[in-house]
Amino acid sequence: MAFRLFGFDVEIRLSFWLSTILLASGGNFDANTIKRIMVWTPVVLVSILVHELGHAFAIRWQRLQPSIMLYYMGGLTSWREVLPVSRGARIIISLGGPFAGFLLGAVVFGGVFVAERLGMPPLTGWLRVAYYYAIWVNFGWGLVNLMPVLPFDGGHVLEHALGPKRRRIALMVSAAVGIALCLYFLAAWDAWGRLWGAYLFGSAAASSVIALRGEAPVKRVIPTKSASDDGGAPLINARAALDADDPAAAIGIAQRVLESKPSEAVRIEANTIVVWAELMRSDTGAAERALMEIRRIREPDRALTGNLSLAAGRLSEARSILEKAYIDGDRRKEVFGPLIQVLLRQDAHARAAEVALERFDALSSDDARQVAELALEGRAYIGAAKLFERVGSREKSRADVVAAARAYAKGGEPGPALDTLRKAFVNGVVSETDVRGDSELGPLLGEAPGAERGA
Repeated sequence: MAFRLFGFDVEIRLSFWLSTILLASGGNFDANTIKRIMVWTPVVLVSILVHELGHAFAIRWQRLQPSIMLYYMGGLTSWREVLPVSRGARIIISLGGPFAGFLLGAVVFGGVFVAERLGMPPLTGWLRVAYYYAIWVNFGWGLVNLMPVLPFDGGHVLEHALGPKRRRIALMVSAAVGIALCLYFLAAWDAWGRLWGAYLFGSAAASSVIALRGEAPVKRVIPTKSASDDGGAPLINARAALDADDPAAAIGIAQRVLESKPSEAVRIEANTIVVWAELMRSDTGAAERALMEIRRIREPDRALTGNLSLAAGRLSEARSILEKAYIDGDRRKEVFGPLIQVLLRQDAHARAAEVALERFDALSSDDARQVAELALEGRAYIGAAKLFERVGSREKSRADVVAAARAYAKGGEPGPALDTLRKAFVNGVVSETDVRGDSELGPLLGEAPGAERGA
């Protein structure tokens, strides 16, 4: 099911309906359970849709175009940009969902409270049940979702607050809290809902442990003083301010260094810091002026000029500069990240996927997945499939593996589609039963020799 709501593309997959019904039923389908499902399902649908709309409106506030997908007992809101979203903005986006749910819960609670105070008859029967479901899903699940466990919203808030250099800490906290919550829910094993909670947090904790094992410890480098004594040392602090997302502090330090009339080398470094900091503040005019100061001495770093061209909206110029730097062997994130962004904006989806694949180890799974989704929309099916496959292998994610197989199939490559699924069957990421009901992939399994032995 797909439709548009408030200008957002929304897709609801079959797995959302199945998991919602399963959670309501507890595996029992008597007459009373059927009624409970009929009440529970629309409440969950509206509540989770409002949650994802909270994310979507926060993303739109960043001038990005999001899309929403509901699947299993949750959803995913992604946007049509790669890499330039700041950590602060990502925190706001992550909090947008739970707080939208809190707002809906408050409206429901307040509406019923006011209606009863005005003398209207109290809710009874299944209406009362629906009211309690709405309160629980929006308040109770909203609070649970704020726990610092990845991939829940609270885990993403922690991850973005700590920053990429402290990702190991975020994963350790996620694993520890996830294990603790899993044990808490298991203590009430007789309650179906709590058993579901134990599964959710247990699988989340396992994913964090797996990611932690693959995450290399950050090596701390003690900066040495510049060969020049006329400002090189203070610029270390300016660089640290940039790393801490504090552009104002970085500019202040760099400008004080420039006022001391330093050597050419230090002037270049100070103005380079100013350009990057002004780009963080979206002041392209000030960045251009600092770049001109560098040009008075020598040709600036191509990553710098390429990013400035991108920020100023000169896409063709940015692509030319960044492509040349990348082809010449510059593999810095400041080169390939904005290059991918430019390529996507210019609808060069196949090339964007190619660069993302080459630099996959330096990309987060979220960023790689976004490139794959946009490549898929741009009909760069094979590049999208390879990216989804790499993400699925890294994250042990069923959704990404299935997306990879679908992309291969759309690209006219049934062989790689089947190979991807067979690997997933062997590794236990996907079961053959899951795939056989898929309208695109099921027929492929039926045609494959020995398909019944795939699981």
